[in-house]
This record gives sequence, structure tokens and C-alpha cells, in this order.
Amino acid sequence: LIEATDPAERCSPVRTGEHLSADVIDLDGFGLSKAAAEEICSLDCVAAAGDLAGPIRLLQISHTESVSREYEKLAGVLGDRLTIAAVRCPPFWNRIERADTRLVIDATLAWLSA
Repeated sequence: LIEATDPAERCSPVRTGEHLSADVIDLDGFGLSKAAAEEICSLDCVAAAGDLAGPIRLLQISHTESVSREYEKLAGVLGDRLTIAAVRCPPFWNRIERADTRLVIDATLAWLSA
């Protein structure tokens, strides 16, 4: 993602990809309507998670093994109900060749067998 310098653009889904048409954005080969992108950007996961009952498992897949600040905020709201794991993995969703997703699979299986 390209980091926006203008604060008004930081929440804009338009910066995430090129336009395929006036109403569709290209996200690494996946077309997404502007309306859907704006709806996704408007979601407040912290507020929504407070309404969920039971445990929540969150797997962060990114360039780092450090949990992002956004997820730390979610952990502050949910407390012990939330378990977060962060795995460092190349972006397998935009590759043509095979990608090693073993860390993602291992983390998921560990939660399922717990």
C-alpha cells in the first residue's frame, strides 16, 4: 500500500490499487468495487468485536512478527477473549508461483487442536 500524506486520504480505499474502471479498483489482480472498498474501510472491528461472545483468534500475516498497533488496541478491548499470533510470511496472495504458507497453516492448526 502507498502511504497517503494527506490525512483525508488515509482512509481512502482508492490508494490501495489502480482503477480498472470508474467504479472498480484493482487490488493485485482482484477487482473490487469502490462501494465495497469504502464499506470495508468503514468497518470498526474494535467496536464490533465487543459485541461478539466467546473467544476470538486473530492471525496477522505480514512482513513482521510484531503485532500491529491496531491489533494491540483490539486486545485492550477484548482482553483474555482475544488470542493474537503474528507470522512473518511473504504476500502469498499475489504470487503466481507456489508460496510457502507453512507458518500460516501451523498457527491455524495449533489453535484448532488447542
